[in-house]
Amino acid sequence: MSVCDISAGMTAHSAILQALYHREVTCKGASIQVSLFDAVADWMNVPVLQHDYSSYHTVRAGVKHPSLAPYGAYGIGA
Repeated sequence: MSVCDISAGMTAHSAILQALYHREVTCKGASIQVSLFDAVADWMNVPVLQHDYSSYHTVRAGVKHPSLAPYGAYGIGA
């Protein structure tokens, strides 16, 4: 799952809505630019702050994912 693509898509969606609103108000068009790195870096604000300034720390999940399949290792008796 590419979190970068999802975050960039959501950032682009927001930027498009802002550009449409700007056009409605000013009757002028606008251009948008979306960076994969900037979009995912924005999503990392909360985890970084939790790691740096609190006692809350997550553990590594390996190849598991709580809501997606077929992510994870499947074995007999698991």
